[in-house]
Amino acid sequence: MLNYRISDHAEEDIVSLTAYTLENFGEQTLDRYLTLIEVALLDLCKNPSRRRVTKFEGEIMKFHLRHSRTDAAKKGETIKKPRHIIFFREAEDGTLEILRLLHDSMDVVKQLNP
Repeated sequence: MLNYRISDHAEEDIVSLTAYTLENFGEQTLDRYLTLIEVALLDLCKNPSRRRVTKFEGEIMKFHLRHSRTDAAKKGETIKKPRHIIFFREAEDGTLEILRLLHDSMDVVKQLNP
C-alpha cells in the first residue's frame, strides 16, 4: 500500500470545500463527505490504477469521488451525489501525490495549470 501526501493546493481545496459544505449542508453532511474523501484516498493508495482511475494529462490521473461511494457506505457514510475529483500522480519516491481536489463543474485545466 502506498502512502500519500497532499499538496498545498489540494489542502486549500479541502479547506474550501469544508467551509462550503459546513455552511450549506451542515456538520453531518460534512462528516460524511470527509469520510468519503478519506475512503477514496485510501482506495487509491491500495491500488492507484484501480478501475475508474483515468488518465488526465501527462502523468496526472483523476478519480471521481462517486466511485468510492460503495466503500464509504460500508462505514455508514452515504453521499448520494459527490461532486469532486481527485487529481493525483505517483511521485518518484512511490508516494501518491494528491495535486488537487476539484469540483466537477470547475475548469480543471485552468485550475491545474494556473
